[in-house]
Amino acid sequence: MPHPFLAITLVILAAAMLTGCERDSALSRDVVRHFERNGIPIEPVKVHQKAWSRSGCVVAEHLPDQVTKIVDSFQLRSIAPGTNEEIGLKFHLQNHSDVKIASWAEAWGLTGRPKAFGLRDGGQFEYFYLVVANDGFVYLLAEYAYG
Repeated sequence: MPHPFLAITLVILAAAMLTGCERDSALSRDVVRHFERNGIPIEPVKVHQKAWSRSGCVVAEHLPDQVTKIVDSFQLRSIAPGTNEEIGLKFHLQNHSDVKIASWAEAWGLTGRPKAFGLRDGGQFEYFYLVVANDGFVYLLAEYAYG
């Protein structure tokens, strides 16, 4: 029979891997640092990222001036309803099964390894979306690029 401490440790590790982190993850730290380096402080309220995933979502309070600064600083493109860009955003939202956005007022984004989202350590985000939801929060979705 396995040692009780080992069994408890394995259960805790499994639970952490299945649920992801609520307030912190490598991706959330990279998103927050990237904006901080550009003079835009972000205070995450919640973080969604599975332990095995390259993608994640940082949830923050909706601050209109902050959204404007992010959109302008990183030259994000508006995502209009019914466009291919909206289809892409919805696809990525489906990959974040724990992120529930009932409706949104506006959405912005960049895809295809945008230069604006190259990281200091040489890493890169494959895409970045900013969604202003009607629940009073902003959802910042990103995914690390392969290689």
